[in-house]
Amino acid sequence: MNQTNLLVVSIRNQWSPGEDSRLIAAVDRFGSRNWNRISLEVRTRSSTECQARFVQSWITALLIT
Repeated sequence: MNQTNLLVVSIRNQWSPGEDSRLIAAVDRFGSRNWNRISLEVRTRSSTECQARFVQSWITALLIT
């Protein structure tokens, strides 16, 4: 993979505040099991990315607090 591709992958992995907001709203609306539907609401992420973000960021944060 060349440097340009690495940069695109690096930038793509960062979640924007808007994506996080849409993710939380979609999980609130559809629950935490329908990741295909949630990814349609987020619009810019796959179902796997949405699930991973939710588990890694939001559930971990809840367990820490």
